[in-house]
Amino acid sequence: MGIRYYAYPLPDSQVRFARLEPEAFMSRDPLADAWGLIEVDSETGQPIDPEPRPQPEMLYLDKCWRELQWLFGDEDGPFRRSFDLVRGEVTMTPCGWIPYFGVLDADEVRAVAQNLAEVTAADVDHLLEGHAELYRGDDVDGERRYILEFLGRAQQFLASMTKRRSGLIYMIG
Repeated sequence: MGIRYYAYPLPDSQVRFARLEPEAFMSRDPLADAWGLIEVDSETGQPIDPEPRPQPEMLYLDKCWRELQWLFGDEDGPFRRSFDLVRGEVTMTPCGWIPYFGVLDADEVRAVAQNLAEVTAADVDHLLEGHAELYRGDDVDGERRYILEFLGRAQQFLASMTKRRSGLIYMIG
């Protein structure tokens, strides 16, 4: 299945509470939110509602959060401010992993969005040139498109959150 990334808008007035109890502010099924899955009754296996549920406002980075960590990180100096969007690691256990939760207030979202807007395709190209181990097989163009797609989603989502003066909560898990 894999470790994925999900972020949701968070009213700035709720940031303090979300930092104390992040699980209470996350969807109970973020993958279903991202994919618009149909809920199925666990006993009968029949759809509870045959229509896919509408996708809530969210940022879904699939498994690209790791590539974005590499893109926003800097081996030779400080991390970019945009790293705060994907900062964190799951905690591995013998039975799987414990998710990582991050919370950004509206001012942090604005700062991350400003920095994120400066990240370009040239930055992605530079990342891929120096790190052949980042992409699977020989499909450099496919990996480039994959990263650029999710980078664009992140840029749009944070620009929207900035306009609304919203915070956000995210989960890597």
